[in-house]
Amino acid sequence: MWGGYLKVVGQSCPKLKTLKLIRFDIEPPFYVSDDDALDIAGTMHGLRFLQLFSNGLTDAGLKAILDNCSDLEHLDLNHCFNVNFSGDLEKRCSERIKVLVRPGSPRIFDFSIFEDLVLLDSDHDQ
Repeated sequence: MWGGYLKVVGQSCPKLKTLKLIRFDIEPPFYVSDDDALDIAGTMHGLRFLQLFSNGLTDAGLKAILDNCSDLEHLDLNHCFNVNFSGDLEKRCSERIKVLVRPGSPRIFDFSIFEDLVLLDSDHDQ
């Protein structure tokens, strides 16, 4: 049902500067998928702030984002436990990203992620 939604958002909002993407199933087992990251990298080149809470992206997805979102300054990967910063990813992040929140960073939960949240009720026609 949701496949490709980020690509549509990126194509519809070419000047998008901020994206907060939150998954609520944060209990193991964690899923592994770079689909969201590849859609972001392919369509949201002007992002400055990206928050991927509990996303399944891997190092390959992170690399795609870094390769294609050159204006990115703030990257929040909290609860993105498939990211290991292998190869030169650690160096690339430290050189380019002003604020980096790593997976598993000890911090108080940021409830501001819910400020712009739109919930869809799957039990009703849309």
